[in-house]
Amino acid sequence: MVRHSFQKIVLILVAVILSLFYGEITYTNASHSRTIVIAMLDSGIDPTHPELAKNLIKDLDGNPVGWSMLEDDSSFIDKYGHGTHLAGIIAQLSKENVKILPIRVLDEKGTGSKSDLIKGFHKAIEQKVDIILSSLGTKSYDKELSAVVSEAWKKGILIIAAAGNDGSDQIVYPAGNLYALGVGAVVNDNSLLSKWKSNSVFEVYNRSNSGIHVSVMGPGSKIWSTTPQYSVYLNNHGVESGHAELGGTSQAAAYVAGVASNYWATHPRITNQELYQIIEQNALSSEIGWKKYGYGLVPIELKTLDFLKQPGCIYGQVLNPEEVPMAGISVIVDNKFIKYSNSGGFFRFYVPSGKHTIKIVGGKEKNIEVPSHSDVLLKLTQ
Repeated sequence: MVRHSFQKIVLILVAVILSLFYGEITYTNASHSRTIVIAMLDSGIDPTHPELAKNLIKDLDGNPVGWSMLEDDSSFIDKYGHGTHLAGIIAQLSKENVKILPIRVLDEKGTGSKSDLIKGFHKAIEQKVDIILSSLGTKSYDKELSAVVSEAWKKGILIIAAAGNDGSDQIVYPAGNLYALGVGAVVNDNSLLSKWKSNSVFEVYNRSNSGIHVSVMGPGSKIWSTTPQYSVYLNNHGVESGHAELGGTSQAAAYVAGVASNYWATHPRITNQELYQIIEQNALSSEIGWKKYGYGLVPIELKTLDFLKQPGCIYGQVLNPEEVPMAGISVIVDNKFIKYSNSGGFFRFYVPSGKHTIKIVGGKEKNIEVPSHSDVLLKLTQ
C-alpha cells in the first residue's frame, strides 16, 4: 500500500514537472474498468439477434431488459428496424462491458412525439445510464426538452445526438441543445465499421446537417449492421432482414457512442464533460479547429492527448430568466470580440485556449477557461 502511494505521488510530480514545459496535464488513474450503459432512444431492438447478445442488459432470469414510452405499446421490441441497426453498430465497436438499454420512442413506422422523447430521457436518467443516444429530434426549440437534457448532463450523463439529415444548417433538437454532442456524417469507403479507418481528409455525407450545433463527425453512409430477423416496416422499403446497409447522422451518432463508451469503460474516473472534450480533441480534420462540420472526424479509438495546445471554442446560449432563447443579443469576449446569438440563442467563438472573459451587453463579466481543440459550454442569462 505504501509503495503504491509512493508510486502515485511520483507520477503526479512527473506530470506537474512536464506541465511546466508542455502545458496543462490531467492525471487520470485508468487502471480499472467499469460497465458503461448506453440508453438508446429509438425504435427498440430485436433482442433475439445473436450479434447483440453480449451487449444486452438482462434480468435475473436472463431476459433482455428494455422500456417503451409509447402509450399504446409497452414492448421495446423493434417493429421498425432502425434501432436494431444502431444497436448493431455499437455492438461491432464495443466489448462486453458496454451495455445497451433500448428505450422505445418510435413506433412501427418510425414516427414519434416530442413528449415520448422527453419521457425517454427521464427514463434514462431514472435508470442511471452513462450515455444517452438520441437519433431523432425536432426542429423547434422546446423548453421541457432542453431542461431534461440539462438535467441529464448535471447527473453526469453524456448526451450524443444525430445532427439531422436535411442537408442544411437546420438546428435539430436535442442535438442543438447546449449539453448535447451533435454528430454529423461523412462518407466512408468500407461497409464494415470494423475495417473502416478514419483519416483527416473526408467527404461530408450530402444529407448531413451542418452548422453551429455540430461538434464532430462520424461515418454515415453504407453502414452494414444488424436489422430485425423478422418482418418490419423497413422491409417494405428495400431493407433486408438480418443485416442491411443504411446511412445518415443516426448511424454516425451510434458510431460515436460506441467509440466513446469504449474509452469511458477503461477510463472510469473521467467526467462526462471531460469525455465530451476528449472526443472533440481526438477529431481529425484537414483544417485545425472548429468549422461548420465540427472539429472533424472521430477516430475509431480515442486517446488521451495531454500535450495538445490548440485554439478551442466558447459555445453557449443566451436565455431570458424563463429559460427562453434570446436571438440577436451581443456577446462580448475579452472586451473586443463581438458576436450575436442566433435564432436558437446560440453563439460560438473560436479563440486561443486559455483564460478569457465573456459577457453580454449590460451583464456581468465572467472568467472562463477554454480547453484546447474543444468546447467550453456556457449559459448566459439576459
